[in-house]
Amino acid sequence: MFQFMTATRIVFGEGALMNSLSLFNQYGYSALLVTGKNDERAQPIISYFKLQNIRYQQVAVHGEPLIAMIEELAAAGRQFKPDMVISIGGGSVIDTGKALSA
Repeated sequence: MFQFMTATRIVFGEGALMNSLSLFNQYGYSALLVTGKNDERAQPIISYFKLQNIRYQQVAVHGEPLIAMIEELAAAGRQFKPDMVISIGGGSVIDTGKALSA
């Protein structure tokens, strides 16, 4: 597992997800979870949220994020009022998560 600190924390490497789930507790009790069209990668996170009673709203990204899509997701996110935005997936998913967190 590797880590480095920037304006935010990035954890990556073999076993990083399973070894880092408890980090979510530092950021609050609700999450906006951004996934790709196949949310299989996010299942450990979803299971952890349920175990920890962290409320979450999941949004799936299909293809490149368009401005209209970001605006629509951001409006829904503002109503949900998450404490954190978590993205798990490829580049479009990560880009969408960054845009939503801004």
